[in-house]
Amino acid sequence: MRMYEKYWRDSASVIVLARNQHNERDNHGYNYKVLVFKRTENTSFLPNHIVFPGGSFDPQDDSTDWLRLFGEQRIPPEALQTVTSMSDPRPHIFRRMEGDQLDRSISVRLCALRECFEELGVLLVANKGPQTGFSVARTDFDVRTWQADVHDGRKAFRQLYEQLHETPDLWGLYEWSTWMTPTHFRRKRFETAFFLAALNEVCPVLPENYEVQEYMQTGISAFFLETIFIQSSSTSFLTMRI
Repeated sequence: MRMYEKYWRDSASVIVLARNQHNERDNHGYNYKVLVFKRTENTSFLPNHIVFPGGSFDPQDDSTDWLRLFGEQRIPPEALQTVTSMSDPRPHIFRRMEGDQLDRSISVRLCALRECFEELGVLLVANKGPQTGFSVARTDFDVRTWQADVHDGRKAFRQLYEQLHETPDLWGLYEWSTWMTPTHFRRKRFETAFFLAALNEVCPVLPENYEVQEYMQTGISAFFLETIFIQSSSTSFLTMRI
């Protein structure tokens, strides 16, 4: 059991930014859009709120099967060390505790990637070509079936990467911040690691019906100028000014 598990559950979220077509800038000078969605009223936490994709840590995110996959794909240890080697003080969510199977810088990223796929059908894979700093979204497979199977627990997220002969994009997720749900939220509280992922172009989105009411890929100013940040949860949540 992790030190604060009784009070805050671990979770991860990814802020997906996508560059505009032809690198065009909007009226505010930004050349990218941000991907968010509105939760349905059925969800147990923050129904009808606008959030970034993300959610709770799952045991499969810490499975040693991922190490087997990396070995089969001949991912060199040095490549993984670029993700795990951190000299600065780390938020508690990244601290490895007794019983953890993977380095937390890997498992927490896997959580963010899985939730992004489960909720919006966006599968981020490692770039096999020259490293550009951009993530790659793979879409040429049966996204809807795999999304449902992973979301409902019929298949492990790792199996999707195995079938596609892809590697999860650990390297394209940039640590942004870590937030903790305020204590006045008594039913559910989370410590959430936020990552940034940049896409070279807007990708197709396939929202999961139970959790997602609608999604938006919108200009950064148009979105954030009309919102108030509230400190977070299992995903970052924003309340719109109406």
